[in-house]
Amino acid sequence: MKLDAQQPQPVAYLVYAHAMNGAPAAARLRFDELTRLSESRYVSRYLFAVANVGLRRHEQAIQSLNQAYEDRDDMLAVLGVDKTLDSLQKDPRVATLLTLIGVATRR
Repeated sequence: MKLDAQQPQPVAYLVYAHAMNGAPAAARLRFDELTRLSESRYVSRYLFAVANVGLRRHEQAIQSLNQAYEDRDDMLAVLGVDKTLDSLQKDPRVATLLTLIGVATRR
C-alpha cells in the first residue's frame, strides 16, 4: 500500500514512527511535508502534536494541543487514550485539557 502524501494523518504518524525508530532526518522531512500541507488545506493541530511528540518537542506538542482545543478539533476526543501521546499524559496542562473537553483518561 502506498502512502497518500496529500492525507495529513498518515504523514503525521509517519513523522512519529520515523522519529521513534531512530530516523530523525526522515521524520523531519515528513514534518516538512505536513507543514506544506497545512499551507494549502486544513491540517488538525492534533496531528502536529503527534508529530512533535515523536520529534521530542513536547512544548510545541502542548501548544498544538491547545490550538486544537481553540479550533474545537474533534480529534481531541482520543487525547486520553492515544498511545502516541503517552509522554504528555502526566503534564498538568494535558489534564486541564482533558477536563475542559470532558474526556476521562485511561489511568
